[in-house]
Amino acid sequence: MSSSPASADKTVRLWMKYKPIRTFSGHREAVRGLALIANAGFPNASFASCSNDGCVLRAIRQFGAFR
Repeated sequence: MSSSPASADKTVRLWMKYKPIRTFSGHREAVRGLALIANAGFPNASFASCSNDGCVLRAIRQFGAFR
């Protein structure tokens, strides 16, 4: 799996074999960075994204939603 660290459409997409399999939304402006968080106390990895809106959002793959 891979993802795109920047997106002008305010989303983060999770990709597998060159196809998007999940889109995460929640930012109000362009996404500029992405950091993977290995395990983070959960069975699956999660990630945090930052945006021009000044927010950092965390997604947990197990639950599939931003927090």
